[in-house]
Amino acid sequence: MVWLVVAGLSALVASPSSSVDDARGSMVAAWLDSLPFDNRVIGGIELYADEKRSEFDEGYSSRLVGGIRRLIGADVEHQLTRLSEGNRRPFIEVSILDPGFPSPGGKPPGSSNERDFEKSFVRTEVLAFFEDEKTSPAAALALYTTDEFRKTVSSRIENIWNEGEEVCVEMGGVKLLLDPLKYCDRIGELHEENLSLQHTRTVRNKGDSGYQAVYFKESLKTFVRLPDGLAFHYINYSRTVGLGGIQRRVARGKIEDSEKKAVEELGRRLASRSSEATE
Repeated sequence: MVWLVVAGLSALVASPSSSVDDARGSMVAAWLDSLPFDNRVIGGIELYADEKRSEFDEGYSSRLVGGIRRLIGADVEHQLTRLSEGNRRPFIEVSILDPGFPSPGGKPPGSSNERDFEKSFVRTEVLAFFEDEKTSPAAALALYTTDEFRKTVSSRIENIWNEGEEVCVEMGGVKLLLDPLKYCDRIGELHEENLSLQHTRTVRNKGDSGYQAVYFKESLKTFVRLPDGLAFHYINYSRTVGLGGIQRRVARGKIEDSEKKAVEELGRRLASRSSEATE
């Protein structure tokens, strides 16, 4: 199930002027800040400390959640600004982050347990541009987020199902390197005439001891209509298994391959829709 918001802010996104684009970025950041808090996100982070038979400092988990949410808002606002300035260069970037990444100034936490937790966060960012594409942002987002599309572009996804207000996913593992995953997300969407977003955060682990934990996962998918086409931006921060040297290389490569496949498949399907519409 998707929590849907249709904000009465169409005037902010209807014009291609730079001032309107600035307002669009600010509106997205404000919408992110307005999303309801879920204590289960905190529980996922603290599961790591429980498994280590230790504790995080008081307030650490909440600060981490707030810091990453601010980063996501800044990430999407930055890319919307670049798009408004005419930058259309596509990219796929996968990074293993250093301790301190969510803190102002990048200062690592004082606790070794917290530093260990932060050093295996993975940040994934994608920007794609489809020149002259006329598909609406809402239709593109709906296409990109269907169960069928997700399974097509990610061979590890074995099952997707709904449980009440949550969307649950089961993913296969990678032999000798990664255990399978089973987790549930809460999803929210914002739709405007020229802008559609989907925010996802993991709120529950479903797997038993045979599955690796998803301690944290939050992402934002954004489609925006521009005068010369359709842009797609994706930003994701996640923390699952601790990543050593080999695991870092494998994880980074598999994520990059998956995101590349997703963008290519999206481009093919958008082109097919456009072709059918003109026949």
